[in-house]
Amino acid sequence: MRVILIDDEKGPLGLFTEYIADKNVNCSFFTEQAQDCLTAIKAEKFDAVFLDIRMPMPNFSDGVALAQKIIEIDKNIKIFFITAYSFNEVDIKNKIGKNLIKICQKPFSKADVDEWINLLQKSLRYERRILIKTFGEFSLHVDNELIKFDSLKSQELLAYLVHYNGNYAYRDRTATYLWQNQEDSKKIFSSLKNERFNLKQLLNRYELDDLVCFERGRMRMNMLPNIECDSWKLLKHGVIFDAEIHGEYMRNYEWGSEGFSFYPLVKK
Repeated sequence: MRVILIDDEKGPLGLFTEYIADKNVNCSFFTEQAQDCLTAIKAEKFDAVFLDIRMPMPNFSDGVALAQKIIEIDKNIKIFFITAYSFNEVDIKNKIGKNLIKICQKPFSKADVDEWINLLQKSLRYERRILIKTFGEFSLHVDNELIKFDSLKSQELLAYLVHYNGNYAYRDRTATYLWQNQEDSKKIFSSLKNERFNLKQLLNRYELDDLVCFERGRMRMNMLPNIECDSWKLLKHGVIFDAEIHGEYMRNYEWGSEGFSFYPLVKK
């Protein structure tokens, strides 16, 4: 992630730098040079701006006014205010709108900064478009990028969780379905453990770790609002148009043929 921190005091700048040292965050710093900050945002893409509310700046009455100008340049940028003073939260929210993530208090600790970064990550994730296709070959796409799985079985494991439509898939049943031709239960459970690990690693790598809820002995998909899935759409609305269907449901997998009886719900 790329962020900007704007503060007229050097103390908070130094602390912020120290606290994000263990994060995958690239931070640019500015003091009162509002114009330099605006130039940087025009030239490069940043995910968020952390800025003080009260600081002396030419051409801007306060940090809120500067934030409004920043949003004019990048309508998707996230705003965090950091202040040691009282403020009118309603007024700030009205001026900044959906770009405002949090108004933060000074002094701040590392735990505070960790929370802010987590909020930013969550906000950015929910803006990503996640597309899951279950008719034809199962596939996962994030912002139009096809995700390549580390193994075919970890891909099948995710497909099986999607098939469960947000309900829990328990270990024994999952192992039985994914390794139908394997009789050695010890090997089956070992294989499931490995593929579960592979799937977790893949999701973490693509910052999709909230896509699946992993618990002891069971797993389930999190029904995130930014997920679009053809079979989930069918189950939710009770109908889907033929143009949205491309092949048989989960056709790559033996258990797919034992799935839902979708086709009576498909309209031409």
